[in-house]
Amino acid sequence: LHQVKNEGVVVIDHKYFWCGTGAIFTTHGGILSCNLPPMPKSRVRKKDKDNRPDLLAQAANPIPQESPRWLVPTMIANFLIGLFWIVIFYVTQTEYPIPNIGAWNMIVGFGFIGVGFSLATRWR
Repeated sequence: LHQVKNEGVVVIDHKYFWCGTGAIFTTHGGILSCNLPPMPKSRVRKKDKDNRPDLLAQAANPIPQESPRWLVPTMIANFLIGLFWIVIFYVTQTEYPIPNIGAWNMIVGFGFIGVGFSLATRWR
């Protein structure tokens, strides 16, 4: 043990050792030991009773609801209609499903797919 720099820092052969503030350094047979003061026990707090009104307590813990029965079939139908609409548009070389609107058929197909995605966000 060569010297104590600050409270908790010891220098031994130009190497710094930190043992915490308030530490007591002792040597036993050439071995440096660090004796820290005991940690104080934390206080136990009492839990407060829930004083919220019943309406607020129910609003904070809502009961999970199920999706309506029509939601999943409608969602899947919109996905498939949009997919088939776009496939038909490409297979018929932009002539069908609705003639004379050209590339707007793509917008119609993606519109069906978009409706399917918006319904998917409501699925529980």
